[in-house]
Amino acid sequence: MRHGKGIALLPAGHDDYKRTLADLPQWYELSAVCAACERIARVDRYEMAGRFGGGRKVGSLASRLVCRRCGNRQGNRLLIGMMPRD
Repeated sequence: MRHGKGIALLPAGHDDYKRTLADLPQWYELSAVCAACERIARVDRYEMAGRFGGGRKVGSLASRLVCRRCGNRQGNRLLIGMMPRD
């Protein structure tokens, strides 16, 4: 699956969701999707690592997401995307 900006999105069951924030390659991007208002926002992975620790598994972070538009905390998703490389 592809994001509108050419980012290749990984499917939800992909093994990279079991990796830690510190283990993700530099060209990976994280995006959050709100279950209520469907807002999509980029997530700063380095800020997340500083807040929750670099050893936190990427798949476990979705339950910590809060939408800045509507304040929703339930059912939000975290997507991993691979930026194009040269």
